[in-house]
Amino acid sequence: MRTRVKTLFRNRLLVKYLKNTSWLFLEKVFRISVGLFVGAWMARYLEPDAFGLYSYALSFVGLFAIFSSLGMDSVLVKELVNHETKDKEIINTGLFLRFTASLIVISVIFITSNIFINDRLSLQLILIASSSVLLQSFNIIDLHLQSRVLGRYTAYVNSIALFSSSLVKIFLIINQASLVAFVYVVIFEAAVLAGGYIYIYMKTSSSHKIALKFVNIDLGFSILKKSWPVLISTVFVTIYMKIDQVMIMQFLGSSAVGQYAVALKLSESWYFIPGVVATSLFPAIISAKNESSVTYNNRLSRLYSLMIYLSVFIAILVTLWGGSMIEFLYGDQYKNAEAPLIIHIWAGVFVFVGNVTTRWMISENLQIYAATYSGIGAVLNIVLNYVFLPKIGVTGAAIATLVSYGVSTYFCLLLSPKTRVAFFQVSKSILPSPTIN
Repeated sequence: MRTRVKTLFRNRLLVKYLKNTSWLFLEKVFRISVGLFVGAWMARYLEPDAFGLYSYALSFVGLFAIFSSLGMDSVLVKELVNHETKDKEIINTGLFLRFTASLIVISVIFITSNIFINDRLSLQLILIASSSVLLQSFNIIDLHLQSRVLGRYTAYVNSIALFSSSLVKIFLIINQASLVAFVYVVIFEAAVLAGGYIYIYMKTSSSHKIALKFVNIDLGFSILKKSWPVLISTVFVTIYMKIDQVMIMQFLGSSAVGQYAVALKLSESWYFIPGVVATSLFPAIISAKNESSVTYNNRLSRLYSLMIYLSVFIAILVTLWGGSMIEFLYGDQYKNAEAPLIIHIWAGVFVFVGNVTTRWMISENLQIYAATYSGIGAVLNIVLNYVFLPKIGVTGAAIATLVSYGVSTYFCLLLSPKTRVAFFQVSKSILPSPTIN
């Protein structure tokens, strides 16, 4: 055993990836901890009605903002890894594409919100929040850091931005600021992130500058051509993660959005775990693919099992003590969030499993199926929200999320022979197995 540990630590590449993952994990824990308590304080101060308007505005902007990413993140990381000497050309081309897409997205938000939203305050909040989309273009520099396995810099920048915005929120709460002021904090945090990323890029990149003269139009078209399937899949996922709050606003009003937003914050605060675990362990699964199909499938099954047991354990904890968590963090005014929380937390089982399945599809070049199944989930979520919200309120939105997640990440795998193998592998991984270690 001691020999195996020594061998692992002699592997410099492995140690480098583990350190990188640990930085990202610690940053996520810090973000969840600070964000949860400061967010709870802010929700208590604003109360359900105003907090609902705040959450609605961010969700409305989020539905459109995803288009500004163009789905090109994974493509750019691959390009940066394969062409290290062209990092300035790749980053500046990607940044130009993001800037252009962001300007178009902001214009669409402005036009759409003015047509469909009559409430002046909601319209004002949405237009303020939409300004952050342009600043988020600089988040593309994070891809440069990912390609160089420099996760600690990402952790630094994100932590500083979160800490700064949290201090501002606390200042606003103490001084009894208006709801509009809290939405301006969204822009402030995006600006701190952008400034931090630019500074780090100038320190770590060979180019030391960002300039439009390094934009390669041919490279841009090549990136867009490779990115569109990922964009479609990401758009569908965003729809069924954000559309519920927009629909709740239309059917039930801002107070109901506030209740549901609290349930979502507590439920989705665990979603960083599958990303960190899969990022750490999936490279070992990919490497096994070239060695032995038996080893490859065994490792994949173990990862599925790990995800299932982790998510079920979390779901049981929240089911038992979710009401107490809401009362402690948010107060009695958010007691109606308990029922949707207890239902929504079980959707996390499919989120954990789907995180692995998505990576498996990419490794098998089955991205088109991921986009198709996400589309089915998005449509189903909208239909179920339309049916359930008028009848059973915000609990209906949680049921719609649970069902749509289950269908898109699990049952849809049965639709094609190419993905059916994953359905049976997930099903088999539900049962306890001696191969899990």
